[in-house]
Order: sequence, then structure tokens, then C-alpha cells
Amino acid sequence: EYTNVAVLKSIARAEILSSLSAVLLFSIFYFVILEYIWKQATLGKIIFSLRVVDVSGTRPALRQIAVRFITKFTIGPLT
Repeated sequence: EYTNVAVLKSIARAEILSSLSAVLLFSIFYFVILEYIWKQATLGKIIFSLRVVDVSGTRPALRQIAVRFITKFTIGPLT
């Protein structure tokens, strides 16, 4: 019985890791790729006629959008 519990825990961990990976990949696609390639905006920003720009008002570099994404999900919830 102990082996079955260990196997089930291992499967559960793998499923959680797989789910988290899928969410991360979707988030990267949705926020980073859409803001960089497609109209400089996600769907919500498009609805409100907003777009992502850098401090000079031009299209931000991929690195800027990636840093924005990382800070949005790491530092953002702390504020």
C-alpha cells in the first residue's frame, strides 16, 4: 500500500508541474508575444483602445516587455 501512495503522490506532483508549466507558457504567449507582435496590446487593452509603449512613446523592445512581464507577476502582487 505504501508503494501505491508514493506512486500517486509522484503522479500528483507531475500533474501539478505540468499544469503550472502550461499556465506559464500561456501567460508568456498572451502577455509577452501579443504585446510585442500583435498591436502592442492584449485583448483587454485592445477593447479599451490602449497599447504598450516605452517612455518615448514608441514600440517597446522585446526585452522591455519581458521585464515588464516578470515584474508584473513577481513584484506586482506585493504592492
